Amino acid sequence: MNTLFGAFVLGALSCGVAESVLAQGQGLEEIIVTATRREESLQDVPISVTVVTGEFIQEGGFSDMEDMTAFVPNLAIDDGFQGQSMSIRGVGTDTRNEAFEEAVAQFADGVYYGRDSLVLGGLFDLERVEVVRGPQPIFAGQSATAGAISSISRKPGDAFEGGIMLQYGDDEEASFEAAFGGPITDRFGIRVAGRYYDLPDAGYTEFLTGQKIGAAENKSFRITTVWEPTNRFDFTFKYEHQDNYQNGTPTEFGRCDLDFATSVANGAFLPGVPALCLMEDVLGLVNLDVYNRESHSGGTVDLWDAIDYANANLGTNIVPGSAFGIMQPIPRGLNLVDEYNHPQSRNNEADIFVGTLNWQIGRNTLTSRTSRITIDKEDWLDPDESVFAVFTDQRYEDFEQIAQELTLASSLDQTFAWMVGLYYQTTDTILGINVHLPFAPPIPGVIGFSNGGLVTEEADWTSAFFTGTWNVTDNFRFNIGARYQESDKHGNYQIGNTVLLAGATSFEPRMFDPNPAAVADVTSDDVLPEVGFQWNATDNMMFYAKYAEAFKAGGFVAPPPLLGPPNPFTFLPEEAFGYEAGLKGTFLDGSLQLNIALFDTDFENLQQFNFNPLTGFSVRNAAEVNTQGIEIDGRFLIGDRWSLGFSGGYNDAVYTRYPDAQCNTIQNIEWVNAGNPPGTCRVDASGRRLFGPGEWQTTLHPEVTFEVGGFSGRASMNMAWLAGTPSFFVPPPGYPDDPLGAIPGRHRFDLRVSFMAPSEQWEIALYGRDITDEEAWVGGLQSGFFNTTTPGASNSEIHLYGPGGKRFERGARWGVQANYFFGR
Repeated sequence: MNTLFGAFVLGALSCGVAESVLAQGQGLEEIIVTATRREESLQDVPISVTVVTGEFIQEGGFSDMEDMTAFVPNLAIDDGFQGQSMSIRGVGTDTRNEAFEEAVAQFADGVYYGRDSLVLGGLFDLERVEVVRGPQPIFAGQSATAGAISSISRKPGDAFEGGIMLQYGDDEEASFEAAFGGPITDRFGIRVAGRYYDLPDAGYTEFLTGQKIGAAENKSFRITTVWEPTNRFDFTFKYEHQDNYQNGTPTEFGRCDLDFATSVANGAFLPGVPALCLMEDVLGLVNLDVYNRESHSGGTVDLWDAIDYANANLGTNIVPGSAFGIMQPIPRGLNLVDEYNHPQSRNNEADIFVGTLNWQIGRNTLTSRTSRITIDKEDWLDPDESVFAVFTDQRYEDFEQIAQELTLASSLDQTFAWMVGLYYQTTDTILGINVHLPFAPPIPGVIGFSNGGLVTEEADWTSAFFTGTWNVTDNFRFNIGARYQESDKHGNYQIGNTVLLAGATSFEPRMFDPNPAAVADVTSDDVLPEVGFQWNATDNMMFYAKYAEAFKAGGFVAPPPLLGPPNPFTFLPEEAFGYEAGLKGTFLDGSLQLNIALFDTDFENLQQFNFNPLTGFSVRNAAEVNTQGIEIDGRFLIGDRWSLGFSGGYNDAVYTRYPDAQCNTIQNIEWVNAGNPPGTCRVDASGRRLFGPGEWQTTLHPEVTFEVGGFSGRASMNMAWLAGTPSFFVPPPGYPDDPLGAIPGRHRFDLRVSFMAPSEQWEIALYGRDITDEEAWVGGLQSGFFNTTTPGASNSEIHLYGPGGKRFERGARWGVQANYFFGR
């Protein structure tokens, strides 16, 4: 426990003051949360929870969950090359396996979102977002080993009200949001809301085409109805549609081996070809001396243009070989083929239906929630990350989830308050990955080859849970509960191939093997306990402690079948065992709220995605992790007009056991240089920090109100400081960490000044985001798989092109918001 105590001290020193006022109105009003499936005061809930209000989201102009996370300690969401990676307290799920469930469970209005792509949904007309940290077996259940994120939308109230919000700023970033609703009759109400968001320029430009990489357009719509025929019965129906588009994922590389004697693209896939960044340099298409917001992708250039130029003018003798020794070398003219020249893009549409009824039976409440979610998604990626037509990757998803939950809950004001529940969920998922390769079998008339993997998964989730609170005295209570959860999955992996004929501009229709290449069943089940206590030391101060277990189900591996179907096709569950202790209190005559949480969680059988050039893609239950630290948040009402929100977190997330981690590019080179076979390098990463957010984060939210000529003014700032993190990969002996694999510390300050009319019907605000103009690294993509240094070369750590691309904060941007309210 000494390490955890040290984390407390370091967290307190680094934070000073902590949590941003993410839920502040006039004074320190009570904040209501539903993290325990009941409406309770945040100060009474024995869990580490951050509440982000709908007003904070709207005023901050956050386009989605990822945009919001800079101001929420120990929460990270990164929009990467193959999906949205979410982590809490340093632990999340790799997105490279399309069939993974996330370790951070998502919920919206009580409905579990089983796919990471739903993070892309626009944030609009919300009451709040609750970020719940640590294992959550009872109330989240579904794979919430690291924690859960729950959003709660606004419902029609007792009177007609609503508003319109317009926003316009730098890079032509624009947002239009509208919502209105209220009672149609004494017993029936309706609310309609929607948002259109457009970002034409995310700061990255594709070098040759001029396309704005990362440009996004999101359209969302929601209708909610509430019917209350009696005072003891109500029924809520919600329909929501999300339509999200993004033009690729921004990234840029910063190094290249420009020596033809040592530079290599990939010995297996592009034998004899130098690194693709070098070939871009040959044609004058790249400048790797500086980060310049240029993205090199799209497949608009024939690689042979660079090869011919180098051979004719630079004295080289580049002769592409036969891939794997059995394929024809790369053909000419692939840049004229539709699939190779397809721009990077991401399209995601979702439809969500939810029906919830509450029926008060005596002093108990029966709740039934029925939901249906469908997702239609298509991504086009550029795995070679160059301007050349070499590889392209098409991914698509067709997902349907139907769920039913029943809960029966007693009232809270009794000696033993309880809740029981049943949950059933069924999903049908189709995941397709097609990789268009720059070579083909030696078949007359065939110049290109594309292989694809199609995963069909049918899954049923069944669970039952119980939780109870025994109020031993007015000031002391025990909390106890457990959930039995079972997941049954049936998976089928099919391989489908097609060819490109000479002279064609598109591939032939794909043909699937009628016999499944891999079929498996995975069953995961466990009883997950949660126990704890609460002690009200005074009327204004509560201590709590809890222990909880959670698991994330096993499943299937869904990679491209470059070397055949995945073997093994399945992986086992991962488990979490978490301790948490905390303090929640109100001090200084109610002007200061302070919440502190200490945590210590162990993860076993962590699901790790790996790639080996000899054996292909796999998922292994290969690692154990410990994460421990502290979280502090609060609000301080300094006077009638001044307030300060604060938050902070210290988190030490390390691999306690990871004996055979995947080597990075430098390590693979050194391994082969030592005479070992390629593809067999492994390294012991035990004791290494997890790659992700730094050890600590601090946020401040100062706010002041003032009067100007009858107008009500308000000025506020969102301020965040985030520590850096070292490279994930353990360096080989005698070599330092690769600086391209380490995220430096950064900060972000957002400013907003608003003026409200005396009628309180309209408001105008000026805003600035990242006003210090710190273009900090905020994410990245996959490794430089086609840009490295050949084994046997010296100074390989200098020549290495990679290990990954970088994505930077957009920099300072300014704009204006105009809001009109009615019914206030």
